[in-house]
Amino acid sequence: MRLAGSVVVVSPSGKDLTAAIVAALTRAGAEVVVAPGDDVRTSIDAVVATHERVDGIVVADAALAPQWLRAAGPVLATGGGGSITTVVTTRALAGDDGGWDESASGGAAVALTLAAATTYGKGGVRANAIAIPPADLDADRVRRSTLLPRSFDPADAAALVVFLVSGDAAFVTGQCLRCDGGLLAHLPHYATLMQAGTTTTGG
Repeated sequence: MRLAGSVVVVSPSGKDLTAAIVAALTRAGAEVVVAPGDDVRTSIDAVVATHERVDGIVVADAALAPQWLRAAGPVLATGGGGSITTVVTTRALAGDDGGWDESASGGAAVALTLAAATTYGKGGVRANAIAIPPADLDADRVRRSTLLPRSFDPADAAALVVFLVSGDAAFVTGQCLRCDGGLLAHLPHYATLMQAGTTTTGG
């Protein structure tokens, strides 16, 4: 199994996302600990005391990224390296007329992920972010702007988390990977053209 023998700490987040991430990591063979969000360093230290190691930390709530990234980097570097994966929404990467708090926390989380990758890289620590569609957007409107023929599922992000935590991503760091079905990959008029029954400006 890809993560057999690995210990991965997951911060709390939305119920469906956390459950999907935990399930995917467990299927890959990892020992997964879902930590409370109130005292981050104590939570991480407790995992190290119990398991004698931490190989990966998944920050599943962008609002918690500042405290988690500050605590995770030194612990992983001291232990010989590991992976930090932060989950944000696409509001961190593009403007929206709502969700300003999510934009701010996500944007900060991406910047701090890059800072962690830079600060702790020589200690063997890899830090990456995953951007997923916001959960509160109208499903039909998002689907019209998504290039693939279905909507986002938390399992999609969970599979990418497994990859980033695993040795398969051993040379991947300082990245923000979009897991959005192409939501941000096209020009703004795409959805309008699709609704009109064409994807070309020629009609």
